[in-house]
Amino acid sequence: MDKIIKRFFVGILMMSLFISFSVKAQVYEGGGSRFYGGGTLGLSFGSFTSITIMPELAYAVTEDFFVGAGIRYSYFQDNTVVPVYKSTVWGGKVFLRYYIIENIFAHIEAERLYFKDPFQVSPTGVEWIYRDYFYGGGGYRQWMGANSYMTLEILFDLTNNDYSFGSNPIFRMGFGVGF
Repeated sequence: MDKIIKRFFVGILMMSLFISFSVKAQVYEGGGSRFYGGGTLGLSFGSFTSITIMPELAYAVTEDFFVGAGIRYSYFQDNTVVPVYKSTVWGGKVFLRYYIIENIFAHIEAERLYFKDPFQVSPTGVEWIYRDYFYGGGGYRQWMGANSYMTLEILFDLTNNDYSFGSNPIFRMGFGVGF
């Protein structure tokens, strides 16, 4: 039974390394949907373990300019420190995406995350705190059909401090399907 469970998690890990799925609406000149919904499911194991769910909604102000918001829930574990740091991380984000050229975009994002502070222990236990994070970068969109595409994105953690979660830069790969 343990072997089956391990294979299941390895399969999930492999899929998450290659795919971040989102469903997005395409906006055409003269009409089309201006809203899209989607999100990200992320898994990472090793020195840092992270399991993340990030649904999002966005609005196309113009064909090239999108504004959006989302929520994030993560389980995070840092195995590089003693004792091992474990925490639930949750929060919200807002973002802007601008298509500079048809398939090349710039992306900025602000996120507020709540988590247990590993550096502050009170008589009642580890304290919950929040921190603001800012990311900037861009990406490329490759059409794979009339209503579907793939995106490759690189974001830099502009706050990169002791409270940053994971690696810097952040690489994302996604797929979109128009509706």
